[in-house]
Amino acid sequence: MDLTTIATSLNTSTILPELIVILTLVVVLIADLVSRRSTKSLTALSVVGLAGSVVAVGWQWLHTSNTLAFLGALTAIG
Repeated sequence: MDLTTIATSLNTSTILPELIVILTLVVVLIADLVSRRSTKSLTALSVVGLAGSVVAVGWQWLHTSNTLAFLGALTAIG
């Protein structure tokens, strides 16, 4: 199994917002551990990461052909 097969089987566009949040979390954690003083840049970095995640969710909402990611639980009940 090669890397392209693994990447396509993960369906990375579906988990993109979560990946952005996790990557932002790791960067903020490392930057906080390395820096000796409290900076406002960590707050800005956190807000930028969350905004990027919201943009990714909005892009998915507008351009998805598979509504199961958003409405799967609702349509399964009804």
